[in-house]
Amino acid sequence: NKQAEAEERRRLRKKQALEEEMAALEDEIARLEAEILDEKNSNDYELLAEIGISIENAKAKHDELFEEWMLLEEI
Repeated sequence: NKQAEAEERRRLRKKQALEEEMAALEDEIARLEAEILDEKNSNDYELLAEIGISIENAKAKHDELFEEWMLLEEI
């Protein structure tokens, strides 16, 4: 059935896009975590707090994308 095949292609494209977005977020989280460990930032508590918030936001977004990816995986 062509409609089912088209739907499957859309699902696979969406999964691939989610995987790419999750990988980008993982890279961003790693970069931010490296910034926290950078000695030049060790006394800038305001910056460290901002980075911490950015990490939490990126992790939350990653979790949302992962949940969406899991739903597509179950279909």
